[in-house]
Amino acid sequence: AVQTMARLAAAAERIFDRGAHERRLAAPAAPSAEDAIARAACAVAEDVGAAAIVTFTQSGTTARLVARHRPARPVRT
Repeated sequence: AVQTMARLAAAAERIFDRGAHERRLAAPAAPSAEDAIARAACAVAEDVGAAAIVTFTQSGTTARLVARHRPARPVRT
């Protein structure tokens, strides 16, 4: 089951339209401070070539906010 889920996730990532997703996320006129920080973390990770984006969270919200931006780097908690 896990192998099948991993295969499906990898296939979905290959066909994911990153440009459309970024346009959809950019649509809100006033993002929250938390969302802006999450987006900035993704940009910084890409700019510096980070191996991963580490989020410190108790509830998982921070990791979800970062992952929502579909960063090229893995998100770790």
